[in-house]
Amino acid sequence: MGAEMKIVHVSRYRHTKFWAVWRGEELIAVTVYRKGAESVAGELRRLEDYETPRCVVAEEAYENPSQPSLV
Repeated sequence: MGAEMKIVHVSRYRHTKFWAVWRGEELIAVTVYRKGAESVAGELRRLEDYETPRCVVAEEAYENPSQPSLV
């Protein structure tokens, strides 16, 4: 994952009845129901929130080997 975080959002897919999940300008998924699209977007947000602090902790542990590692 890069240093820049891309915003995950849900919108109508073009001019159809379907819903799209976007991460920045990248199309991730197209669903029939808005609730399904919101669920996919929520999982992406949760995974990004989970992975980011874990990487930061690993880098801090590497820089400070005298402190116990949390990873």
